[in-house]
Parts: sequence; C-alpha cells; structure tokens
Amino acid sequence: MDHAVHARRGFGARNMASTLRKVLDGFHSKKKERGVDEMLTSLYEPILWRSIKAANADVRTNATALFFCAFPLQRPTTG
Repeated sequence: MDHAVHARRGFGARNMASTLRKVLDGFHSKKKERGVDEMLTSLYEPILWRSIKAANADVRTNATALFFCAFPLQRPTTG
C-alpha cells in the first residue's frame, strides 16, 4: 500500500503506481468477506490520510486513486 502511494507515475508499462493498484484491487474486490474491510481500513488509515495531504503531487494523485478504488473504507459495526 505504501509503495502504491509512493510509486513513480509514468506512461504505459512504466506506470508502477497503476500496476500496484491493480494488485491491491484483488483485496478491494473481497471487501464483503468477513474481516477484509476492517483490515483494509486499519492498513490504509495511516497511509492515505497523510498522503492525500502530501506536498508531492504524484503522491497525492496516487493516494486519491487508491482511495477511490477502496472506497468506502469503514469498520463494520458490531451489535
């Protein structure tokens, strides 16, 4: 996740950020399974919010793209 946020953006096959986002999409597609959404939320929380506010435009762009791929990030309610 951290590498996907800080990966270099490029064009075509050189776009490592896009490639890593596709790998993480495997987890995003399993969000409805028990525990996956909570895991993603706890792992993304410290990375995404800090990176969305970063000075580097590529980091902000990567973090925003990951946020939209993983949206909604939420902890399931117990009750």
